[in-house]
Amino acid sequence: MTYTARKTAGMPIISNAAFTTTVTSNPIRMDEMDKICLLVVAGTVSGGSPTMDCKLQYKEPNSGLWCDVVGATLPQITAAGNFAKDFTNISARMIRVVCTYGGTGQFASTYVTTMSKS
Repeated sequence: MTYTARKTAGMPIISNAAFTTTVTSNPIRMDEMDKICLLVVAGTVSGGSPTMDCKLQYKEPNSGLWCDVVGATLPQITAAGNFAKDFTNISARMIRVVCTYGGTGQFASTYVTTMSKS
């Protein structure tokens, strides 16, 4: 299977020098795609026990509200490392990534991107 970065030159959709608050990506167009890989690179943990919960949301076309994509979450992140998960059968035209911060301390140099699968 081939992966293609969804942003020009592999730019991150979320990039924080220190992850200490909940962040949301800009909308991502899913035209002609129904599969995506979510990749999170969480940097070194310092100053406590932070947690990160990442999920995909879709934009409901009639109301314009953002809703969770059922089952489109990563396991809770509590340590530095690379975390990735494939999601299939996404029928939404527009999605975004939400990474929710919890606990105390921080993750250094957090990077989140998506890749389409072809």
